[in-house]
Amino acid sequence: MTKRTRTFLFFACSAAFLIVAPTVLLYNQGYRFDLNTYRITKTGAFYFGISPRGSDVFINGQLKKRTDFFFGSALIEELLPGNYLVEIKKEGYFPWKKNLEVKAMAVTEENNVVLFPEKTDFQIFAKGVERFFPSPSGKKALLQKKDSQGQYLTLFDFQNNIEKVFVREKDLYKKNGAVFFLDLQWSADSQKILMRYAINEQEKIFWADTQQNPASPVALDFLKDFEKVDFSPDSPNGRKFLGLKEQTLFSGDLDSKRTTEILNHVLAFGSLEGKIYLLENSGFVFRIDSLAAAEKQKLNDVPLAVKDEVSYGLELSPSGLFLREADSLFLLAESPESIRGNEKTKSFVEISESIRDFKISPDKEKLAYFNNSEISIYFLKERVEQPQKKAGDRILLARFSQKISQLYWLNNDYLIFVVGDKIKISEIDDRDQPNVVEIAEFRSPQIFFKKDNKKASVLTESNFLLSTNLLP
Repeated sequence: MTKRTRTFLFFACSAAFLIVAPTVLLYNQGYRFDLNTYRITKTGAFYFGISPRGSDVFINGQLKKRTDFFFGSALIEELLPGNYLVEIKKEGYFPWKKNLEVKAMAVTEENNVVLFPEKTDFQIFAKGVERFFPSPSGKKALLQKKDSQGQYLTLFDFQNNIEKVFVREKDLYKKNGAVFFLDLQWSADSQKILMRYAINEQEKIFWADTQQNPASPVALDFLKDFEKVDFSPDSPNGRKFLGLKEQTLFSGDLDSKRTTEILNHVLAFGSLEGKIYLLENSGFVFRIDSLAAAEKQKLNDVPLAVKDEVSYGLELSPSGLFLREADSLFLLAESPESIRGNEKTKSFVEISESIRDFKISPDKEKLAYFNNSEISIYFLKERVEQPQKKAGDRILLARFSQKISQLYWLNNDYLIFVVGDKIKISEIDDRDQPNVVEIAEFRSPQIFFKKDNKKASVLTESNFLLSTNLLP
């Protein structure tokens, strides 16, 4: 080999090294050449947390990965920045589909993908049911029925699928005359009930303990004229009550069968964790920590503009204090634009002026509410994981042409609700379009779902049904 040839090979190898080495280095660091922009750019990735395990992830129609067996997750790397059509599939399940963006040097996350079975079975567990009243724990419900002897209630145990007669009409009224059950409310511990009923056009209330078998209902005639009656938080045995009549709050006792006046000028009241909350006609909300002391602590600095001849109600949860004003919903919150000294003032923030009902997520961080045609989400706390949201953010999740009648949280990221005669499930991720699936159709269904049970209960055409598990 001549000296000239050796010199040529040396420079050729050096040039190749200078070209290849940076290319390999850039490749290993995640850089790629983008044919659309003709530029070298940093890549990004997708991360998915998917249930059930063994689901296939497609990117722009190409199978990229199957989720691992242990964690149900999938990481897809080295993707050029841009929008991708992601499809997640598993045989026997509804597919999940969404357009998602990949950004340079970032991971786009979808941590809570749930695929739902294409077929959900429902089994009849009780017939002849007119209404049902699920307990706060979700472990039992009272079913309202009617036979030749009149109306009666049965107690249904969700855990053991056992039904037994609880209270019959003759237990309340032994003379001639029809008994009509109007409304029922449970104590916080799901053991006691208050049932409002009518006899010969007169409204009455009875109290009963669901732990007793058979039940021994007790008439509360001393509370019959009250506009609202609830269990008192200072009564662990559920034998004391709070009642509202003509803007006056009373306490009542089952043993003495007497009422005692507590406060005047009260428009609405509620209780939570042993404390009483009340809205006065001044527009201020107060908290009473003990009925014995009856000392009031004012909670809002800016009064609500109270309207005449408008119904008010307080809804309490660990997430906050909510106020219903006719069809409007308000949240008691800090007002960042109004500062007194070094403290932020508290006032009522309107969430919606048109609402039928609302539910708080299991993690207490989100509020789902709906009117006749729309479902929306209000974020009570900052959401750190993707898609990120700030406290106070609102999103319109879905709009339907048919009437929405009920809604529950399946978990922290999915809702189950009724639209017309159809039962649907939707995610709350508003990137692209939310995935919505229809799991059943019944005539005028009434539903109930408690996350711990994983099953939906449905009342349709006098049949009480239970679904198979909706969540893994």
